[in-house]
Amino acid sequence: MSLKNAAGLLFLMALGVHGSLSLQDGEPDRKKPLPLTKKYAGNQNVLRAVGEVLRQDAIEAPLPDYPPVLVQQGRQGLVVVELAVGPNGKMREFLIHESFHPLAAKAVVEALGRWQFHTNDQLAIMAGGQQCPECIRISRLSFDFVIRQNKPAVIDLAEEEVRRRGWPNPFDKIPKPGKPAGSSGKEKLR
Repeated sequence: MSLKNAAGLLFLMALGVHGSLSLQDGEPDRKKPLPLTKKYAGNQNVLRAVGEVLRQDAIEAPLPDYPPVLVQQGRQGLVVVELAVGPNGKMREFLIHESFHPLAAKAVVEALGRWQFHTNDQLAIMAGGQQCPECIRISRLSFDFVIRQNKPAVIDLAEEEVRRRGWPNPFDKIPKPGKPAGSSGKEKLR
């Protein structure tokens, strides 16, 4: 089984298309850029995923910082971002589809820039050594910025759903450098 076929089993759903908003230097771009799912529609090396699967693929996933000015103003809301993950396991591209404030969108993009996903070489282990060196992964993630009892919090909605459902992480089978198989390296994040 090829990496694309094995990973394709995990990356089950294509993403829907919504109105979009992109950020350049923290400012909204008023023209509607092409969603990443459409941009890469003809590319055979694209794996599409629901956010929960892509979230489980993350090895390091720091949450966005809640911008202090938004906390002071009591601003709360949702940020939805579509992202492409490159073969190296880093964010390659992003597109903000929804954001209650440009500063919140910027915080999400900055955090995603620090995320590390499995590399394509690591994913090949799940596919019995078959590789797709140029494959990229595309998905949407949502972050809810809330203030509860005067305490700001950013909630990764995909991670919340994975926990709520108690889904096993298929990526735990991939050994990490210096860690035995079955140890995701995410334990410190919970």
